[in-house]
Amino acid sequence: MGLPLKSAHFKRYRDIAYLLIKYGQVDMAKTDGPGDLLWGHGEGGTGGNGTGGAGSKETAAGIGTLPKTAGKPLASELAADLEKLGPTFIRLGQLLAKRTDLLPPEYTEALSRVGQQIEPLPVAQVRKIIEAEIGSPAGELFERFDSIPLSASILEQTHSARLKDGRPVIVKIQRPGLEQEIGDDLQALDEVVRFYDHYLRTERRFNLRSSFEEFRDIVAAELDYRREAHNLRALRENLKELHQIVVPTPIEKYSRSRVLTIDFIEGEKLTAATVTRLGRWQRARLAEQVFYAYLKQFLVDGFVDANPDAADLLLTADGKLAILDLGVVARISPSAQEQLIQLLLSVCEGRAEHAAELLLSMGERLEGFQEAAFRHGVAELVMAHRDLTIERFELGRIFQGIARKSIACGVALPTAVPMLGTALLKLEQVAHMLDPEFDSNAFVNRSLSQMMQQHICNTLSPSHLFHTIVEAAEFLEKLPGKVGKILDAVASNDLAVTIHAIDEQVLISGFRKIANRITVGLILAALIIGAAIMMHVPSPFTIFGYPGLAILCFVLAAVCGFGLVLEILISDLALKK
Repeated sequence: MGLPLKSAHFKRYRDIAYLLIKYGQVDMAKTDGPGDLLWGHGEGGTGGNGTGGAGSKETAAGIGTLPKTAGKPLASELAADLEKLGPTFIRLGQLLAKRTDLLPPEYTEALSRVGQQIEPLPVAQVRKIIEAEIGSPAGELFERFDSIPLSASILEQTHSARLKDGRPVIVKIQRPGLEQEIGDDLQALDEVVRFYDHYLRTERRFNLRSSFEEFRDIVAAELDYRREAHNLRALRENLKELHQIVVPTPIEKYSRSRVLTIDFIEGEKLTAATVTRLGRWQRARLAEQVFYAYLKQFLVDGFVDANPDAADLLLTADGKLAILDLGVVARISPSAQEQLIQLLLSVCEGRAEHAAELLLSMGERLEGFQEAAFRHGVAELVMAHRDLTIERFELGRIFQGIARKSIACGVALPTAVPMLGTALLKLEQVAHMLDPEFDSNAFVNRSLSQMMQQHICNTLSPSHLFHTIVEAAEFLEKLPGKVGKILDAVASNDLAVTIHAIDEQVLISGFRKIANRITVGLILAALIIGAAIMMHVPSPFTIFGYPGLAILCFVLAAVCGFGLVLEILISDLALKK
């Protein structure tokens, strides 16, 4: 398989190759011990004094030439390079900033600022987009539409407005031309990733292909606001029992694929809010509910806002928390939920060996897998938290340390594990903003039994029970006939048990190849020995002054011997591939 080069993508190939060469050597998994894995102080990725790319000359592609001096590139250079490449790569940088389990802190901090300085669209252009999508001018749809945007990003911008019935709303508008531009970039990235994944197999600590597919799915979902509206409705339904958590309602009549209208919720962002205006008990209650809300998504609902962020939470005037943006939405299967529950229990109770076994059963062992190092690293991480005080202990960092250790030791964990670690870390930050004395470990221990009950109740839903009953009825219906056939076979002495353990044809073929090679080797040895003996027998037929028959036998043996060696090498290489 080769790289299907397309002339339209040549510029992007060069830009992507530049990024891979310049930043491909950042060691994302290098750590020295449990302290580094827990607190993110590993050696990998420090880029404070490298000169790579600094002061490089700009090209027509808008991105610097390759650095002439060796050294680690600065994190700020990566952020700047991604911004020059446009919306797709800016969004990639923003998503990488949330992967604190993969990148060193200085890189995630620099990437978190990517795309902040975005020029907003003119209001006239915004009104044209609304009219093209909904089919009516903004003046007919809204009683008031503010010309100054509330926010502007690389993908969208938001405006406040008021419907004809007087209801205040927020209108999100997608920037024009994104689908074509991002689609071309994703196609070029896909071609490069296929090439990189197929040919550059020197290191397999993580699956580049699956990571790209996740990124592509995330971006595709973000470009369709109908999916975001559906996700908001689903999250609102799942969290309806939590009275302190508010999810805005999408207004279907005024929403399309590039325009989303939701209810306006009055309040201030949690990052800028003064939480001390709330009582001590109220703040503790909010911390518990927001932690429970996201934990329930992972372990019960299976519909997850995978990247909770304090910037996306609003503290309302009546002391509730509103989830404004879902960020990255993921879905977790019931079997994965059961594994996550068991893993959380093992970590919280300090059962290191059980946690390591669970992780190995959940993950895939890659080339160069180091089982002893992985088990030892997991044991250090799980056991280390026992000695930490509540002020220092963070459950999310344990899971992030496990994710880093798995990459370093060659274990490909399912995305739900690092995703849970990232979510827990951010949830702990949000909870501590509300209640500095919040103990995530104790809260998870208290909540897991309730989560398990809800998970079992979901498993035993009427539809699931009905499906199980139908399968049992079908089995019972066919059981008498199957038992009768077995008894008839026993009575007529025709019962046979077949075990498919080894393919005997493949085994016999292998033995024949071995026997043939041994036979050919013996014949060649006999020819060489015979030629050596005949060298001493005088003969009128000579070649180069030596007996001719002896020389011919020797040459035949040499040619066949070299041919046999060549055939063995070629067949062995083919088997390895």
